[in-house]
Amino acid sequence: MNKKLIIILVVALVIVVGGLIFLKKGTQVSQVKTESAPKTPIETQKELVRKIKGIGFKEGAWAEYKIKGGVEGKLTVKMFSFDIEGKKIKGFEMTHPEMGSHVNFWDDAGKFYQGIIYPKMGLMCAGGEIDKGKSFGAGQFEFKKSNLEEEYEVDETLEFVGKDKFKTESGKEIEILKFKRKIQTGMEYEEGKEFVVETEFWFSPQVPTYFVYGKDVEGGKLLFEGTLVDFGLEGAKISVSKRDIENCIKGESFPQIPGMPKIPELPKFPLKEDKRYCQTDTDCACGVDKETKECAIGNKKYIDTSKECPDFCGGIAGHLKLVCKENQCTFGLK
Repeated sequence: MNKKLIIILVVALVIVVGGLIFLKKGTQVSQVKTESAPKTPIETQKELVRKIKGIGFKEGAWAEYKIKGGVEGKLTVKMFSFDIEGKKIKGFEMTHPEMGSHVNFWDDAGKFYQGIIYPKMGLMCAGGEIDKGKSFGAGQFEFKKSNLEEEYEVDETLEFVGKDKFKTESGKEIEILKFKRKIQTGMEYEEGKEFVVETEFWFSPQVPTYFVYGKDVEGGKLLFEGTLVDFGLEGAKISVSKRDIENCIKGESFPQIPGMPKIPELPKFPLKEDKRYCQTDTDCACGVDKETKECAIGNKKYIDTSKECPDFCGGIAGHLKLVCKENQCTFGLK
């Protein structure tokens, strides 16, 4: 074979092999570049605090709060449990001097019940078994099965802002996790003042209800603020007995008075004289306040919808909608 031909073949072979090696390395490099970047320490920390591991439901535990922003006063939450017909019944009694006492409880099968404690009459169930997704609480604090377990999952719309210490009025020092949410609507409720919705929560795994502090401000108006005063893991004295709970489950805890109207299902604490109070989205309306004649949102009985405020009600970009959240008419994003 011609020497020149051999040399040409060898050179060609070297070029081909070298090209394959380069292509393989390039592929490997490309794969490395497309891998997701490792999570930062801050991102990892946020994931860890999103699910707060606490003491969970505990019979005899209690928590006491000072609340303001509509309904004011002292709110007490007491946990209890009973064994009834082979089922573990767990619940809590929530008492407020102005709004009275409410009882909410559930069984292992996921059935939920609630009732009202009337002076001199005792516990009366408000409709028997209720929707398992129903919220129980006062203002921004919700006390129900899903957030009274050994792991409390924080609403994903809340942003973790840090850890801190908190001392109750009774002198107990606890660790807290702080979260905030801020929604800027881009609208003005007064000249030069943007309508901003701000929510703040402090949680602690050492508190039986997890809640330490809550605050809700809309358009510069305080709708709710609650602060933990004291708490304990035992010693709660409730007003209801095991027999009361049994009767409630059987549907027998209703007054036997002919012609007495059915007791309505319990709403959460309404804010007295609050034009924004609602129970469902359909209670809310946007238009002109019948009293002030200014653009406003609120319960439809206070709003004149015949007079439109398009930029205010729907947002300049039409990105807003009315929703009933925590028994308050407010704006939500579409």
